[in-house]
Amino acid sequence: MNTYLEKIQPLVAKYANEELFNNDAIIRSFAFFGAQLQAFEAGVEPKKLLQLFRCARLHQALNLFDQEKREALALFDQPAWHKLRKYLAKPGIVATYHVGSYRLIGRWLMQQKLPFVLLVATRVTKQTAFSTYLQRNKRQGFQLPPILLAEDPHVIRKMCNYIKQGFYILTYVDGGRGCFTDIDLDRLAPVPFFSGKLYIHRGIPLLARLAECPVYPIVVPRTTAHVPKLIAHDPIYVAWDENTLDHLNAVLCKLFGILQDTLTQSVYLHQWEHWLSGQPTGRYRRNKKLRIEEGNAYRYFPYRSTKQCYMLCADTLMSYRISEDLYRDFVNLLKYLYI
Repeated sequence: MNTYLEKIQPLVAKYANEELFNNDAIIRSFAFFGAQLQAFEAGVEPKKLLQLFRCARLHQALNLFDQEKREALALFDQPAWHKLRKYLAKPGIVATYHVGSYRLIGRWLMQQKLPFVLLVATRVTKQTAFSTYLQRNKRQGFQLPPILLAEDPHVIRKMCNYIKQGFYILTYVDGGRGCFTDIDLDRLAPVPFFSGKLYIHRGIPLLARLAECPVYPIVVPRTTAHVPKLIAHDPIYVAWDENTLDHLNAVLCKLFGILQDTLTQSVYLHQWEHWLSGQPTGRYRRNKKLRIEEGNAYRYFPYRSTKQCYMLCADTLMSYRISEDLYRDFVNLLKYLYI
């Protein structure tokens, strides 16, 4: 354990003193981090946003460290990880979240040689970070799991077949959703989340119902000492129900309730990766007369996207198109407000 903690100290020091607001990519992350936290009323004072943002940046770096370095495997010696085998009593859905060091779960399954399938979105497979993650695990001697695409029209049937063969399905409950919405109530379930709603595909409870398998909700947040802590919640069993749609929605509400309950603990709040990204719910045309008063300046966050500048409003998560000069003015305002 000491080796692991010693190895991560340079990262802790680096991100504690990182220069902010001089990099457009970091500014964009801060825009969505601050706006989404405030929009969902997660109980964050504006003066704490910068501190939490630094913690979130560090968390991302530590997460990458865990997927690359063998030192992270020492964490599996903790009793909680040993109990995980007993917890996973029968093949089912390992439902986790983009919280804390979530990639450790896949590494643990590979280390323990438990057969599992990884369910991801197509866009994830096209990311360099994902291919790098697979290559590094392969070089370290792990047998890589089969990959299933969430967009595959036959994915439910394929997952059912894998479960019947004794495989687990590793999936991310919050995968690809972030805080933006894609309202199509025929395909998506409205799920309460803090003071707002997310619209979520019903795939996880539907699979559990058809395959007659349990859902294992697992979270791996980090403690204040930067050590991952495994939290396994009670398995969820999806029974055949007369009112199927409501029953599936209730399971999703329970799964996202676990996420919300985790994030309401201040030590874990910044550790949800989706706070740092997302999409605006819409965009307004450029408004040359737009003026931000001193009293509401904390509700607006500038960012750049595809060479165009925008300002994200925390109250609506809508973006306003702004000029390059105004973007720079708002970046300087960020420095004034938060540093």
